[in-house]
Amino acid sequence: MLFESNTDLSNFKIFQNLVSNLPMIFYALDENWIFTLSDGKGLENLSLKPGQVVGVNAKEMYRDYPDIIEAIERAYRGESVRYEHQLGELYLENFVMPFYSPSGIIEGIIGATIDITERIHAEIDLKKTQHIQQSIFDSVPGMLYLYDANGELVLWNKAHEAITGYSAEELDHFNLVNWYKDDPESLQSVNAGLSNTDKNGFGEAEANLQTKDGTKIPFYFTACPVEIDQEHYFVGIGLDISERKKAEEELLTLNKTLEEKVSLRTIELNIAVQELTQANEELTSLNEEMLAMNEELTAANEEMNAMNEELIESNDKIMKMKNYLVESEKMTALGGLVAGVAHEVNTPLGVGITASSHLVDITKELMHKINAEDFDKVELIEYLEDIRKASQIIEKNLTRAGKLTHSFKQLSADQTSEPKRLFNVGEYLEEILISLSPTLKKTQIQIIPIYEDNLFLNGSPGAFAQIVTNLVMNALYHAYDHKVKGIVTIKLENENTHIKVTFSDDGCGMDAQTLSKIFEPFFTTRRDLGGTGLGLSIVYSIVTQQFSGTIECNSALGVGTTFTMLLNQGGLK
Repeated sequence: MLFESNTDLSNFKIFQNLVSNLPMIFYALDENWIFTLSDGKGLENLSLKPGQVVGVNAKEMYRDYPDIIEAIERAYRGESVRYEHQLGELYLENFVMPFYSPSGIIEGIIGATIDITERIHAEIDLKKTQHIQQSIFDSVPGMLYLYDANGELVLWNKAHEAITGYSAEELDHFNLVNWYKDDPESLQSVNAGLSNTDKNGFGEAEANLQTKDGTKIPFYFTACPVEIDQEHYFVGIGLDISERKKAEEELLTLNKTLEEKVSLRTIELNIAVQELTQANEELTSLNEEMLAMNEELTAANEEMNAMNEELIESNDKIMKMKNYLVESEKMTALGGLVAGVAHEVNTPLGVGITASSHLVDITKELMHKINAEDFDKVELIEYLEDIRKASQIIEKNLTRAGKLTHSFKQLSADQTSEPKRLFNVGEYLEEILISLSPTLKKTQIQIIPIYEDNLFLNGSPGAFAQIVTNLVMNALYHAYDHKVKGIVTIKLENENTHIKVTFSDDGCGMDAQTLSKIFEPFFTTRRDLGGTGLGLSIVYSIVTQQFSGTIECNSALGVGTTFTMLLNQGGLK
């Protein structure tokens, strides 16, 4: 009787059911390598059914797999064998052992196979990830390190070995203080950095790292605390700052030399200033003429104020207030232009006055020597050389003042009288930007004009100037903080019977709600700072009414603002 009791039979059925449903393969071979058992749910991965290979010779079945044949042969020799092999896309782990008769003779073998494909793939992916991480770790040009709570080095990159000259075995648990054993100042700096690491979560230090051959290299070190498996460490990077230290030493030497040169040059300049100060008399009259010009401009401002009062009296109360604010906006821009140009003109005039005063002084000195018959050819040559230098200074600075005055005169005339005339838009844009230069010099904003040659408009140049001026001032007040750098481009293009003007800035931009109201009179986001809300409203009116054109604005927060205008050329083709 095979089973002595129902309990034995029940237990066998339970075991058989367990074997059939485990995700493994169970098999047995007799002494002739014939399969006597093939069971387990793992057979599905090999597209086999339980018992399908029973009666098949294993040597024939595995003739193309010498590793499997070799493992089975070892089991027939009495060994318990574990091995792995690949079968197609599957990775399998095998356990093979002999089974014996009651008399101790090997009657066959039994084996179990587990599908470890997912584990092998995970191990391959892990190795790839570890290789990539190690490659990144080793590619860092500086030293990367991880120290434990005892100050012993437990992890480092290849650069660490190359820089210090120590092998991997020597660096393992290398104590931090050993880098600075002969340098208490560096050790103190490092300890202070580690103290900040504990207090603030980050520390840094500059110290001399002593390499294996005794060389001391200045380094910049960082440290951040990190906890791994409830153990405390700190991780950081070290960068060689030898070049920086060398540059600092060279800079100190250069500064010392420069101080000596500056001191000597200061003495020379003080002597030159004393000489040039005596030349102010002849240019005083020119300065008085410029003051007279300022008085004339002030009178013109008063006349325009009077005109504004007449306009206010001729309209109703609301129109009176609007027109007054519009004219005030114009006068504010013109007043700022006057102040800026006056300041810019005074500088070259002052230099010219100083140079001319010097001429007067050396001329008096020469005349005195001539009358006393106490001079020679060398002194005359020196006098002529002084005349040449002073004349060049006067000519250069008067030319600069003349250029500023011309640009201002042209723009101020166009602002105060509005007759239509044919003008070159690109050249006139340059004149406008020259007049705005005193204001722009106080900012970090660069304006770049881009235009084609021979672009002409038949219209009011003053109105065009007011468009550009209002857009520039609007950008300065709204697009940029006064400490922020920026670039504004003004592009002029010919487009059929119109001039296309594209005004772009890279400032802070506007949200959709603000963008929808920018051309409305009296709308402003800077009323607390004195804004009237008329700048862009005036631009809109000039473009659409005086130039029969169109204007659009595109903007978004953080990407800047662009105004696109089409100005009618006034019948030009």
